[in-house]
Amino acid sequence: MQNTKLNNNFLFPLLLFVLFAMSLSIVSINAGINIRIGQLAILIMFAIVLLLDLKNKDINETLLIFFIFFAVLLTFVSKNSSYSKIDEIKFVIKYALIFPATFYIAQWSVRNFTIDVFFKILELSLALYIFMAFLLSIYPIPFLYNDRGELSGFQGTFLEAGWFALVVGSFLMTSILGRLDFNLRFSKIHYILYFFSLVSLVLSKNKTIWIGVFVII
Repeated sequence: MQNTKLNNNFLFPLLLFVLFAMSLSIVSINAGINIRIGQLAILIMFAIVLLLDLKNKDINETLLIFFIFFAVLLTFVSKNSSYSKIDEIKFVIKYALIFPATFYIAQWSVRNFTIDVFFKILELSLALYIFMAFLLSIYPIPFLYNDRGELSGFQGTFLEAGWFALVVGSFLMTSILGRLDFNLRFSKIHYILYFFSLVSLVLSKNKTIWIGVFVII
């Protein structure tokens, strides 16, 4: 792994922003079609890391070919369904752009950030999700909070409480197990973060996440 000055000064906060933007489920920009801010952030970062890989002659051609093949395959399957989908173009955009870009950014991050920096980004994102969940539970800002009436819950900027619990639970387990696996130090801040993560999972009232957590353990 590399940890260049560019990674620290620019790509660190950019990846942190992308991970947070992905939680902004109802924030979108109208560019002919509505595109979520998280999806736009993914595409922008994908373009940046792809250009960096091209510049450094470190592009993962095999992975790109794999993504292109499955993007075409999934689009073909979608287009040949026995019934037409609502807003099918959105599915095609996800197959062809969003999903491949997301996976490429993920593998790029693992290759180019040191382990401690990678976990720092993940844990800061987790802290942001939890902070926003507490903030919006007290003051639900309309353009950030998906108000579903009686179905609304402790969900932060996510579409619903189930999605919030899924991401918080996944990030929590990744942080704990990853730090144990790589022998990284746990500080008091980590224990505080884990405590509030568990409190958030309880407040989300999502039962499925606990099954997932116990299966992972």
